[in-house]
Amino acid sequence: MLPEAGIKSEIARELTFRLHGEFLALKISLKMSACAPSYMSLSAATLAVAAVTLFSATPAAALDFLCNCESCCSLHLPLSPKATPSPTTWGGVYVGVTFGFTENSVHQSENGPGDWPAVYGPGYNSQYSNSTGHIAVHGGYNQQFGTMVIGVEGDVGPSLGSWSRPGPVNGSDRFDVNWDGSLRLRGGYSFGKFLIYGTAGPAIAEANMGIGGFNSSKVHLGWTGGIGGEYAFSPNWIGRFELRYSKFGNQAYQTTHGPVSMGWDDMGASIGLSHKF
Repeated sequence: MLPEAGIKSEIARELTFRLHGEFLALKISLKMSACAPSYMSLSAATLAVAAVTLFSATPAAALDFLCNCESCCSLHLPLSPKATPSPTTWGGVYVGVTFGFTENSVHQSENGPGDWPAVYGPGYNSQYSNSTGHIAVHGGYNQQFGTMVIGVEGDVGPSLGSWSRPGPVNGSDRFDVNWDGSLRLRGGYSFGKFLIYGTAGPAIAEANMGIGGFNSSKVHLGWTGGIGGEYAFSPNWIGRFELRYSKFGNQAYQTTHGPVSMGWDDMGASIGLSHKF
């Protein structure tokens, strides 16, 4: 049996050991707080193992753990960094298809000598409108500068309908747009997965006029412009909505009653889907 002095000495040594260990544990906790951003992703199991190792080790082993704490964030303890989603990028080549409707207004007037005044009355001038469907394929290229997106886009497609009005010759006057297309600049602002943009450029179309038993086709030049918005469902698939106004200049059509001038403008709304490469 140890003498009383020996027992007291052993108790004092044990208390010193425990206090020393707790002091080192406190220092280790403070040291680890400097690594807090990295330790946020540590698993609970890893922290439990570290705690058991600390309180079961000798003061010398704990001190060795403390001295290596600066490197433990990247070397000694496994980390599970949080994955961050890739930002949406709008740059690149894309192709797609659009579907829409247009409200059209046709301008028709006599264009020189003829018997139009006898058929329609003096100063013949007519305007009529109709709504038609439209389908088109489009393709383009965007370049992104931060949140700004600029690019160029072309589209072409048939018109699904015709404009007509009652007339004194063979019952009706008819005007069809066979197809139309455009080549436009685009400029927009990105809000992550959303893009708002404006667009404008030259346009071209082929039209067919049928009046008084006469049919003829002409190519009309014009311009188009509007605004739109796009949403990136994924890095490669993009939906869109667009509003555009188009105006096509007049062309002279020769008929059995004399020349007539035809032109039109339209306001269209469309939705579409694009694939970005």
